[in-house]
Parts: sequence; structure tokens; C-alpha cells
Amino acid sequence: MPKSENRELVDKCFKRLLDDLGPELGPQVIRIIVDELGGLPVYVPSQRTLEIEARDNAIRKDYKSGYTYDQISTERNLKRREVRRIIHEKGG
Repeated sequence: MPKSENRELVDKCFKRLLDDLGPELGPQVIRIIVDELGGLPVYVPSQRTLEIEARDNAIRKDYKSGYTYDQISTERNLKRREVRRIIHEKGG
């Protein structure tokens, strides 16, 4: 992505922070982002990616709490094979 296009996205994000959080909190949040991430190439996951990660973590937690593959797959409307993959992909 060209720097100019990237800058436009950053400006859009900062404007939204100011609009949503107001003139007092918005600049503070922006300052933290710039202090922590300024100058770094940063990957920001999509909302869908975050939702899948949360779902997968909940599945692992359910399994560790004693739920079976079949119970989890029925509850989450997933195939049993997918539930097994999720549970075991991070050493669950």
C-alpha cells in the first residue's frame, strides 16, 4: 500500500477516534497509539478474524471444561472435524 493511501487511512481512523471519543479522550488514545506503534508496520486484523479467534478460544475452554467434540460441534453448528482441528491446533 502506498504511503499516501496508508496516511489517508490513519487520518480517517484518527478522525473517527476524535469524533467518537471526544476532544479530551480522543487525543489521548491517538497519542498512545502513536507512542506505541509509530513508525512500525502494523497488521490490524479484521473484525471477523477477532470473532473467529474468540470463538476458537471459547471452544478450547469448553473442551478443557469437559465438553465433548460432539457437544461443542452441535452447540456451535460446526463439523466435529473442525472442532477437533480448533482444539488441537494450539496444543489444546
